[in-house]
Amino acid sequence: NVILAAKEPLPGYSIVVYPFPPCAQCAAAILPAGISEVICPQSPDTSRWAASFHAARTMFHEAGTVVRWV
Repeated sequence: NVILAAKEPLPGYSIVVYPFPPCAQCAAAILPAGISEVICPQSPDTSRWAASFHAARTMFHEAGTVVRWV
């Protein structure tokens, strides 16, 4: 929602995502916005969303987006 509500272009910005890492659907919104860094917690491999978190991680890697795990 923060991407859709932004009042200015977002290329080069960082985004903090909490309490979970971004899912594939969120990554699909983050990438075209041009956000250059995603700051988020590690995902538990046992989460029911683990496959979507992994897909998002792959999308960020392929796009060259920096992901900082905290």
